[in-house]
Amino acid sequence: MNTEANKDTALRALEALMRDDAAGVEALLAEDCILHRSGFPETITGASSIAGMVGSGEPFGERRRWVESAIAEGDMVAVHWMTTGLHTCHFLKPPTGKRVTFASMAMARVKDGKLTEIWVIQDVATILNQLNQPAEPAAPSR
Repeated sequence: MNTEANKDTALRALEALMRDDAAGVEALLAEDCILHRSGFPETITGASSIAGMVGSGEPFGERRRWVESAIAEGDMVAVHWMTTGLHTCHFLKPPTGKRVTFASMAMARVKDGKLTEIWVIQDVATILNQLNQPAEPAAPSR
């Protein structure tokens, strides 16, 4: 496949992830796809295992995600996206109800129209910084 087709495959997989569409994600992963997540020593292997994580244990309610940029060279695609949401489940610390906005990046290898290996990094320092800030005061009632 050409570079633009590889970029399109990676973006379609990310869009499916953003919709919590596990079947859509799985359809774009090679059967033996490997997922590397920053901060986790173990990898996750297999399209069904990776797709099984989609939407499970999501710590951010009222979540919105959007793609900032994507670039591709050969069989590699890099995507940068943003997430904003309310911290409603245990993630890094007990739920705070605070709104967070943070960046994530992924590098993916694409072969024959499927993602074969993915490396994901989330800006955990920014998340923690926002969660450790004092709650914003409530707006005065009128």
